[in-house]
Amino acid sequence: MPRTPRKTSSTDMYHVIIRGIDKNFIFQTLPSKWEMLHLLHLYMESNPVEIYAYCIMDNHMHLLIRAPLKELSCYMQKVTGGFARYYNYKGNHTGYVFQGRFKSECIETESYFWSCFRYIHMNPVKAGLIPSDSFPDYLFSSAAEYMKNSLSSSHLLHSKAMHMLHSRFDSRQSFLRFHQKKDLNIFEDTSEEIEAQQLACITQLLCTFLSDKGLCSNPSVAAAPMLHSASLRREFLQLLTEKLQLSGRKASQLLKLVETSKGTE
Repeated sequence: MPRTPRKTSSTDMYHVIIRGIDKNFIFQTLPSKWEMLHLLHLYMESNPVEIYAYCIMDNHMHLLIRAPLKELSCYMQKVTGGFARYYNYKGNHTGYVFQGRFKSECIETESYFWSCFRYIHMNPVKAGLIPSDSFPDYLFSSAAEYMKNSLSSSHLLHSKAMHMLHSRFDSRQSFLRFHQKKDLNIFEDTSEEIEAQQLACITQLLCTFLSDKGLCSNPSVAAAPMLHSASLRREFLQLLTEKLQLSGRKASQLLKLVETSKGTE
């Protein structure tokens, strides 16, 4: 079956994701994470790419990166190939290390850039590795590099990234507050994580919907019983299809999952 051609970003900005094959924890050890940082830096010297955000988790990695698509593909091929050789040698493994080719998502607007920027930095929080207000403490994320306000740590961030930081945020606190905001964007990721994003957005929309209807004075309260009305349910499902660009069937399936989780809290 032929591969689907990649979409080309008009801004040359992409959200890139790579993942271990079969969800393997290929970056689980500290040396493996450091090796990936080393490779990302090493191949920047021969490929004109600009990194604006990154986060290395135990079984996948996110990059917010600018480059022409051809250069990006060349860069990622070198990085993943280098890491595969390292991983197989260190673990005495053979075969594939990554789940297919890297995923890429076009970043076409400034608002989507900043939402993706935040999403990447908050990955360790969503995984339960650190508290929400401590996200810059995660060592293998550009959040830590930004907070140091210096390009002298990993040297991964492009010089434009630090200039961008100063133009967007006037203080450390504004940078921290920005990362606590929520939005309804769904970002490219593993299938499980995409569903988790969708469920979080539905929960957020449900709380707002019920509050606007005057049916729930405290939006954090379990909301499952509130949608027993068929007309309310139809209205909310229509809202989901419009806001999250879901099919009616998918919206209904995800809403049931939200209701089930609310009912067991």
